[in-house]
Formats: sequence, C-alpha cells, structure tokens
Amino acid sequence: MRVQYGVLNSIFLISLLLAACGEVSFDTVIPTTSNIYEMGAFLDDKRSSMDEFSIIKRNEAVRPYFVNAQQDAEVTGFQVSLRRADGAALQDKIEYQFAQEGRAATVVRSDLGAAAWKLNAPVLVPAGSGELPAYRLPDTLELGVYTMVFQAKGKDGATLTVTEKSFYYLADAEFTVQDLRMYLAGNSKSRIAEAGSCVMLETAISFDPHLNPYAVWSDGVKEWKGKISDGYGIFLWQTPKITGFKNISVEIFPFPPQTGKKTGGVKRAISVPIAQTGGTPAGYFSDWAADFTHWYLFRGTLNDAQDGEPLQTLEGTAERWLPSGDVYGLGIGADGYLLPDTKGLTLPQTTEFFLRLSLKEDGVIMSARYAYDEAAGGGSAAVYLVLDDGALKILLDTEGRNYGNGILVKEITLYGNESEHTAYNEDFLTVRFSLKAEKGYLYTDAVIGDGAPNLKTAIGVPKPLSGAAHFQLGSGIHSAAGGSFTAVIQELGAIYSH
Repeated sequence: MRVQYGVLNSIFLISLLLAACGEVSFDTVIPTTSNIYEMGAFLDDKRSSMDEFSIIKRNEAVRPYFVNAQQDAEVTGFQVSLRRADGAALQDKIEYQFAQEGRAATVVRSDLGAAAWKLNAPVLVPAGSGELPAYRLPDTLELGVYTMVFQAKGKDGATLTVTEKSFYYLADAEFTVQDLRMYLAGNSKSRIAEAGSCVMLETAISFDPHLNPYAVWSDGVKEWKGKISDGYGIFLWQTPKITGFKNISVEIFPFPPQTGKKTGGVKRAISVPIAQTGGTPAGYFSDWAADFTHWYLFRGTLNDAQDGEPLQTLEGTAERWLPSGDVYGLGIGADGYLLPDTKGLTLPQTTEFFLRLSLKEDGVIMSARYAYDEAAGGGSAAVYLVLDDGALKILLDTEGRNYGNGILVKEITLYGNESEHTAYNEDFLTVRFSLKAEKGYLYTDAVIGDGAPNLKTAIGVPKPLSGAAHFQLGSGIHSAAGGSFTAVIQELGAIYSH
C-alpha cells in the first residue's frame, strides 16, 4: 500500500492546518515544489524489490532507495520506521541524513546491520544519494505482519512524503508454496476434466509449526477460504457444464488475515481444461455394478451410486480427500465412515467387498463386527482389514476387541513386507474379500489383483451369531496428536447376500 500525500497549493489551507493544530508535529506533511518521490526497498542484496506483503526473513538485507529526491534541495534525509498490524508504532527507527559540505569523511557507505535501529543518531550518507546503506530488521522482532514506513524529511524534521509497505516477518520459519496440481477422480490417466465433474486441486505447502497458513481459493466468481490445518490446502471443485479453459487460483497467507484489513499472500493459479467427454471413466468395478448392493465411487462425494444415500460419518469425522498418483480418493485413517448394516439378513450370510485403494501408513482400513445373540450374553466378533508394519492383513478376533488392544485369534497377510505373493507396483491395488457368517463360524476369503491365489481362513466363535453385522471404514478413534492416513480409497462396492 502506498500512501501518497499530494501537494497543497493553497496557502490558506496550510494556514488553516497550522491554526487547528497549534504547531507542526514531526510527522506533519509539508508541501514542496516537487514532493512526489518514489520510495521503497530492495531485498536480499537487490535480488528482488520489496513489494506489498513481501516475506522478509531473519538477517535479510533491506536496502532503501529514493527516486527524484536528489534534485530537491528541501530534502535533508529519510526515515524508516515499523508499525505492527494493530497500528501501534515500534519505538525504534533509522534516520538517514545527507552529509553537509565538509563532512564527507564521516559518511556511512557500508551496510548497517540490525544495530542500526539502536543508533540514537542519524546515519550520515552522501548528499543526493538515491540508494542507501542496507539494514536488517531488529533481532527482537516477533513473527507477524508489519508495515515499513518510509518518510522523506525536510528542514526541522518535517515529513515531506510518506510511502508504506506491509510485509510478513517470518524470521527463520519455513514457508514455501508449490505450484497447483490437478487430480481427477476415477481410474483416469487423462489430464482433461469432464464438464460437470469434481476435480481436486492441491498446493503443497511446507511451513513452520509457529505459522498458521490460511488459503483463499477462487474460480473468479466465488471464494472458498479456511486454514490449511483444516484441510484447505486441498480444494474440491465442481467443473462447470461449459467447455474450455477455466482459471482457478489460490492465495496462501502465513497467518489468517485480519477482518477488514488489506492483506496479500503467495498466489498460485492453474488453467483447467474442460471437455464434454473428458477423462473421468466408468467405475473400475463397473462389470459388477448390477450385483452391488452398495457402490461408492468417491468422486468428491460420499453418495452411494446405487441409491444416492451418503455414508454416515462418526462424530468428529471431517471428510478428507487426498491425491495418490494422478488421481484422488477418500482419505481413510482416524475418521470413521459407517456402511449400511445387514439388518434383515438371516444366517448364513455373505458380504463381499471390492476395494480400489492406495496404501499409506499403518492403521485400520476397514472393520466388521458380527453381533452375538443377546440370549447368549451379547458382545461381538471382529474382523479387521489393516495395514500393519507395511503389510496388508486381515485380522480376526472372537472377543471383538479394538485393533491394537489384546491378542487377535488369527491373521492372514495379503500383501506387503511379509507376503509371499506377487507385489503389485502400482499406485492403487484391487482387493476383494468376502466374509461369511454362520451360527458358529466366521470365514474369510481374500484376493489381491487378478489371477492371484485366494487366501482363506476361518475361526470358530464361542457364542452363536445373531446375523446383525456392522461395517466401518477407518478406525474412528481420534487422538490428541491427530493421525496419519492409512489408505486412499478410490472405489468401494459391496454385495450383501444370504
């Protein structure tokens, strides 16, 4: 922001100002015959200019410059001061004063460093100098938003012109913003979005935990904004029905902007190509669609493609959509999503699941709980699909204990570090596994990819099963430290039968 005080040509107005104020303060603007000066600064030893809301790091050189002042005899020097975001001025300031004739030997030509703010005396510079010795920001300055105020000074300390530049001071804090990337839904290798589809845009940000970055996304008409910690580093965007190129931008701020305050951040943009027949293919499991009881394509929505009903979410769950390879899907971790249960199905019953997923970090991907008859004392048996020490496993437990609590009865390794089966070196794996419940037994049957051997196991249960079964994606167990993601699920189909 540049504050430029124009020339007052009327002596009557000057007299009125003096009469109203009683005296001219140190910061009062006094007109001159040519008080239109360009004032600013170079950063990092002149490698870049200081623009509005530039980022300045610790020990970064700030070199002020002034244009059109050298020929003005009324300009005797310049002053640089700082102001906090709340408007409060910092006490320290730097004063440059043009050396008078005969004092050339005392002028300063070398950089001043951070000590310049504590000199308590003007820094003498060559008369008419347009580029001044560089300084660094005070060592005690805290991270935050500040304004650097440049003032051209005249006789008796009068302020002739003022220019202000707001900036972020980040000291040693890391803050880097990468270019935008686009991801399509489904098993797509195209880079063209389909009209009316949901695409995911992401900007990768590296930042210090002392910062609290904030994002503002825009399609040129609407804005979506929020903290990066709340998931706004990723943006799900519904493409318009018209074809062509559409620009999407994001502006990232190191700190959330203050309401009503002018601000600026690091900007990134991408042009999204949109076509009527784009790159979003049919579902990966389309050949089984007619048999599916439930089918979730996870293209920016939790809705069932069969009946339109969304997955239920456990309390505290926030939808997280994540990229994997060139596409995106639903992030699975500590959050919990409930699939429809098998109420109404009698024993024996079989539930078959088809998953297209990308493995990330250890944790629960999916679980099933089979209830015992209430007459037998209730409780449940549990089956887990987990990533454990980098291996994809199915775990069975007759006491229904949570994953990680207690000894599980059986486990089979499907894929990973401990598996003897073929490793599938691709971003997404296809996993098909079925669960069959009878009065006294639970059976599992699983296969990865096409043509791999089936892996089967069974456990006898200590009490008769009731037939009620509940299925969940994710662990549904949140910790104070947050949590990582176990998998990205691109598609899920389920067949309930008896």
